[in-house]
Amino acid sequence: MAQVASAFGTRLWVLIDEWSTIPEALQPYLADFLKRVVFPINSVSVTIVAIEQRSKFRKDGEHLPVGIELGSDAFADINLDDYLVFENNPKASAEFFRELIFRHLTAIYPIKSLPVQNAQQLQEQAFTQEAAFLELVRASEGVPRDFINILQIAATKAGEHKISVPTIRSAAKDWYERDKAAFIDSNQAGSDLLHWVVDTVIGGRKARAFLVRSDVRDTILDRLFDERILHIAKRSYSAKEEPGVRYKVWKIDYGCYADFINTSKAPTGFLFENQNVEGDSYIPEDDLRAVRRSVLNLDDFYTAFPAAQHSLPTQ
Repeated sequence: MAQVASAFGTRLWVLIDEWSTIPEALQPYLADFLKRVVFPINSVSVTIVAIEQRSKFRKDGEHLPVGIELGSDAFADINLDDYLVFENNPKASAEFFRELIFRHLTAIYPIKSLPVQNAQQLQEQAFTQEAAFLELVRASEGVPRDFINILQIAATKAGEHKISVPTIRSAAKDWYERDKAAFIDSNQAGSDLLHWVVDTVIGGRKARAFLVRSDVRDTILDRLFDERILHIAKRSYSAKEEPGVRYKVWKIDYGCYADFINTSKAPTGFLFENQNVEGDSYIPEDDLRAVRRSVLNLDDFYTAFPAAQHSLPTQ
């Protein structure tokens, strides 16, 4: 690799995507190989794209640790959720997906042949109003694949008309049923947990998100995350009156509650009823009781559904 980089007189970038598809038991060994063979080459940079919930870069060996130590051997610099999840950064998320549509279009057609010359003009031509585009961004939950598929369905439904908010909601529901509902239909434990979460969070609290302690790992919860049915909105959330206790903010996929919008069952807030908590990683002090109501104790689920006991969380 050093010789290749030297021959071209440039830096060589090694890009590894879908790291999380590697069996978890093998990941530390591949990471250790990269650390020993590739990392020492000054003219080579390595970028790894991985899902935090499904990645294991290091393990304890018989004598020495095996793998990459994050923060020392490598840095976890970029969390895409910070940019793509609408609740984390609405402006950056909208800008990313606006450019995504425009670049897909210009990859097919020369820009000079198009009636629009930039991403903003394309949005104005394709959507009835900015709210419709933002609804599409919100419905995608920060996942480009979901964004493109919901947009495709919405465009088909709209036909010659511009895409509206109701069209986006209908398309999101259709995409959920086509792509994600199959897992729920074929996995009883996943179905039980999802319906319990929906009943507890949306039905009981009129919210779209919930808290789970950061030190809790649960097989079924992780699988719903893998299937893009549940999403992580924030990875570190805390109450000022509970120092040291960290939570992850989980959110329910838009397609799960699209039917509830504009009904009496519709969620009225993100984490708390009638309240959004965007932008701040700390919970306001006077909302501590609301926070405690927002924490899901998975032991309650396993008590209600004993058949799922084989997937009890490990802490």
